[in-house]
Amino acid sequence: MKRNLGIDLFRIFAIFTVVLIHSASTDISYRDGVLRYLPPANACFAFLAGWFLFKPACENLTPSAIGGLLAKRLKRLFIPYVVWEMIYVLADMGFDLLSGKFQLSTWPDWIGIVFFGAGSVQLWFVITLVYVQIVLCGAMAVMVAVSGMKFVKGISGAGLFMMLAISVLLMRASGIENDYLRRFAFLLGYGAFGVGLRRAVHEVRGIMDGPIRIGMALIGIALVMVAWFLNVPEVVRVLAWCLVFGCLPIHSSLQKCLAYGSEVVMGIYLCHVLFTRVIAMGVPVVSRIIPNGYALVLVNAIIGFVVSLSFTLLVKRTRWRWIISM
Repeated sequence: MKRNLGIDLFRIFAIFTVVLIHSASTDISYRDGVLRYLPPANACFAFLAGWFLFKPACENLTPSAIGGLLAKRLKRLFIPYVVWEMIYVLADMGFDLLSGKFQLSTWPDWIGIVFFGAGSVQLWFVITLVYVQIVLCGAMAVMVAVSGMKFVKGISGAGLFMMLAISVLLMRASGIENDYLRRFAFLLGYGAFGVGLRRAVHEVRGIMDGPIRIGMALIGIALVMVAWFLNVPEVVRVLAWCLVFGCLPIHSSLQKCLAYGSEVVMGIYLCHVLFTRVIAMGVPVVSRIIPNGYALVLVNAIIGFVVSLSFTLLVKRTRWRWIISM
């Protein structure tokens, strides 16, 4: 099936939003003022995880294919995650040791660090995304096994996952006391939403060309602009940005560049926090040159993104590339 280059661009744009969030060391009001015009990063990443999860199995969905897909995704995500989680934990320990606040972690602490992202505020999202993909793959495998490989071949498969997304989001809205389970439900809802929408797009792909595609992009732009000024539900904002990027007419000559950029996104996510912390140390100096708070936030984010991307591309060319993506 033809690759949607707009979705690849959406993924790259989403990681820039994440870098912007974590590199904003100035007044938080400036950061929130900028983010208001950008897509909700965590929700979009979960949505895109569901979208890309289903793509390889669109034409030939079998339980064994789903199992192989899951094993490949876990290998690509979990091992690099553990490496970077340990890097951040050890770095924090070093800072604590220098400040005289060091305490040796116990085994229960390490279990929480590795399996729930308790060691790094920034990387909880990665390990939670692993669990979301396990659940979604399990759901797809059950659907195929029960239906004799027919149920998810049509629009009904999309409907089921859309219903799952809505139910999980409603469950989150009703209130879950455990903070981690609440975040997991949030990401699972958007991941299922991504799977369902991907399935639906696959069914109607024949009519999503020409004027209809441009019209959908314009609808997305209109929804994005409405979200800038009104307090609309987050799921509407995610759908709006998906329409904008997914319906963009992008020339096929950019396919290799965008596909490669989309593949290194997780590497940027894993390493960017390290570089944004270092860059943040120079904010007092840069603020003298760039006094405007909004401009300073964007400059910090651009520098952090470029440095993280450069590091990821450099490592990807060495034998250590497994620390950013297997």
